Amino acid sequence: MRKIIAVLILIGLGALLILNPSIYNKNKEEEAKRLFDDVIEEKEILPLAKANTGVLTFNVEKLQKSPYEIIKFNTMLMKVMYSGKLTEEEIRLLAKVQRTYYAEALLELNPEEKHMANIIEEVRRANEGNDHIVDYRILLPEYSPTDNRLAFVKVVFIPNSVGKSENIQQQYVLEKSDGLWFIKGWVPVDDAITIE
Repeated sequence: MRKIIAVLILIGLGALLILNPSIYNKNKEEEAKRLFDDVIEEKEILPLAKANTGVLTFNVEKLQKSPYEIIKFNTMLMKVMYSGKLTEEEIRLLAKVQRTYYAEALLELNPEEKHMANIIEEVRRANEGNDHIVDYRILLPEYSPTDNRLAFVKVVFIPNSVGKSENIQQQYVLEKSDGLWFIKGWVPVDDAITIE
């Protein structure tokens, strides 16, 4: 009799899992929700940077585990910086965030004050010309065949520039250090990149 009851209980539990998969998938759904909640959107970048709560830095470090994700974040940050809506102080703040995921060699070539002066001047000139980044496309990373610590990611910036029909195309070089990807540099791309 006990064996029959044990078998019926096991059959009941199996049927419950089969007929109600949400019990089995509950942890997966919670994990996916948690990951989705950690995604930073363009509109959150400036408020998080102003709040200086560490949330932005924490999320940037999580994004640095993928060359694609850190370039996506950098591109969103640049779109915000070139929106024409920021004060000089806000541009400086975002440039400081940007420096957190630059490689040491790039930081040495561009000391903070020099970087701040350059980015403020560049954004000012873009604003005077009413040039803004309205959209962008990011291609999947390509990895160096000789050094798996190097990745290359191409980005197409789509400006609203009146009179300019060309998109701005750049290739970023990233270097992996201690499990995180850092921007080592970038160059303009001469070849036309087709985007859809």
